[in-house]
Amino acid sequence: MWLAKATLVKRDGSFEKTVEIVVSSEDTETIRWHPVVVRRALKYSGYDKKTIGEAESWRIKRLIIIKRLGLWN
Repeated sequence: MWLAKATLVKRDGSFEKTVEIVVSSEDTETIRWHPVVVRRALKYSGYDKKTIGEAESWRIKRLIIIKRLGLWN
């Protein structure tokens, strides 16, 4: 699990927000497109449900891994 900074952007370009979220995936290459990650970022975005609308109308423009959380192997 990692702490990450995600930049969300609405597909029509009308809204953009950067939030910190916890992500978990072994494949960091596809994590930006994972629907669970997009929904989690929207949940913590601070936008109201009317502004968010459908989760499919958003994408993660940038995802920066800040640090790994939990125990190291």
